[in-house]
Amino acid sequence: MVAVVPAIALLLAGCSADGGHYAVPRDICGVQMTRKAVEPLLPDGEKVRLLRAHRETGPQFRCTAKVDDKKAFVAEVWHKDERPEPHIGEEGPESSDHDKAIKNLPFSGWGAVSDDRVLSGVKCGKGRTNWFVFFLELRHQDGGSVKQRREAMVRFMKEFVHHEKKKEDCTAH
Repeated sequence: MVAVVPAIALLLAGCSADGGHYAVPRDICGVQMTRKAVEPLLPDGEKVRLLRAHRETGPQFRCTAKVDDKKAFVAEVWHKDERPEPHIGEEGPESSDHDKAIKNLPFSGWGAVSDDRVLSGVKCGKGRTNWFVFFLELRHQDGGSVKQRREAMVRFMKEFVHHEKKKEDCTAH
């Protein structure tokens, strides 16, 4: 059984630049993000709500972004002692034409992207954990072509991981 600490909810109203009627949140799961990284992952709508849950088992936390009560994306951070395998689906990124390894990451580790998910493993070294794993799943098909969605998810992952690895006290680059 998974025990979940009550989630913190944040409601935002205002105007989005691309047709939505909400302000694009900058604080995503406790990480300060740029509008450029967040906005492409949010569909048009009236209201954004962010829910963050700390968990006793599974991921250390899960953050869900909803627009008009429909899930826009789910982000998770996991702590691992051993190097996790870089796979998105059951077979891994090298097994499908739809999954692709991400090269030239700005941190020690690996990354993979598919049409609706991005996953990265970050080497932490002597911090609180040996590895932390970031996972993002996009829950809508808005926001342009598959290529544009993949680019947006990778941009979000790189920015999120850059800030989160500092919070995780990761000592590796």
